[in-house]
Amino acid sequence: MKGIRSRSGLAILLVSIGVGATPELGAAASDPRFFGTYCGTYVVTVPYRVTFLGFTVRRGTRTFNLSVRAQAGYVETPRGQGLISGSGTVTEGGTTVPLTLSGVVTGRGNLQAAGIAPTVDPVSARASLSEDGNVLVVRAMDHSITIRKDACGNTSPFVSIQSPTHGPVYLWGQAITFRAYARDREDSTLASSRLVWSSSLDGRLGTGLSLTRNYLSPGTHTISFVGTDSGGMEGRASVSINVANNQPNAPRIEQPADGASFFVGQLVGFRGSATDREDGNLTGAALAWYVDRDPAVVGTGGSLRMALPEGSHRVQLVATDHQGSFGRSWVRITVLPRPAGNTPPTVLITSPTSLVSMGSEDCQTLVAEASDLESGRLRGASLVWEEPLAGHNTPGTDLAWPAGRGRSLYPCTTPAAG
Repeated sequence: MKGIRSRSGLAILLVSIGVGATPELGAAASDPRFFGTYCGTYVVTVPYRVTFLGFTVRRGTRTFNLSVRAQAGYVETPRGQGLISGSGTVTEGGTTVPLTLSGVVTGRGNLQAAGIAPTVDPVSARASLSEDGNVLVVRAMDHSITIRKDACGNTSPFVSIQSPTHGPVYLWGQAITFRAYARDREDSTLASSRLVWSSSLDGRLGTGLSLTRNYLSPGTHTISFVGTDSGGMEGRASVSINVANNQPNAPRIEQPADGASFFVGQLVGFRGSATDREDGNLTGAALAWYVDRDPAVVGTGGSLRMALPEGSHRVQLVATDHQGSFGRSWVRITVLPRPAGNTPPTVLITSPTSLVSMGSEDCQTLVAEASDLESGRLRGASLVWEEPLAGHNTPGTDLAWPAGRGRSLYPCTTPAAG
């Protein structure tokens, strides 16, 4: 040990191989490929000079053959920052110097490093990892050293996926069981945390030789299983499966009613709703209204109002999920010439939709639009909200009582006219 410490040029190089880092501020980065044992040999030539009474009496170089072995652990912080810690050794001329390692991942394949050896101050370094996670190149103090996982005499684990097989089609929501086999020549067993399942669409699925998942995203998934041994070597297997997208349920047209009649000039209220197994309640542009055979959309969303020309019309509501599957429903209505006498108003409740779920303590704003051929838009006291008595559902009769007036009503407060 004493001879190694006296060689200052060598001692500086020893700490430059640390598989570690001094943390930097910035975006968190993670890369578990840094985990593992790295080994290698390195030849370094260090210049020297011997002086006497201020005069150089001899100069030359010394060559050292280094044997390097470093074990890097890997963890992630809650914010997703990858941290490296571990230990290593460098051997030269039969003398071994220990190293202490620490660091942080600064990006995929990149590490800001720091390491320390006995009697030497810490030295910073930067390290880069090959895409397969096998080769680590460390640069510090104008030196560069390459160490490898496969140089430690370690071989990759053998892994295979037993279930599912290639190509099956599953319905969305169906439980899928994943099972794999893993064997490693050096490790008697592989830790469950080092047996990782992932999906090309849904990311990490879990760990272990087997697991069950449902509600995978619709589409084609590449399912990968990766086993990593204690030396950081990986074995990989993958299969392709398909998760079928369900067609949305047939939308419900609440207004207008099938067979309803209106008069020329009246605003016809369109109100509808739809659900999808994957997407839940469909809203906004997912609900498109069409009239007759015209391919143009006349409006989107759960409700709208518009006047139609005289004649018979087919009103169609098309519900489309995010995968492009759709369901449709339609009703037929008739628009009659405007009569000479008084006509009844048309009313459309725009909020809430029929799909709103409310608890006993919830409050929901009620909003409606009403118009009349003779009086135009109706406001204020012309609009009366009624609540049926318990056990009845016949507004406009003695079996209902007024709940408020105006275009909007907030049941938890005093009704406001609109």
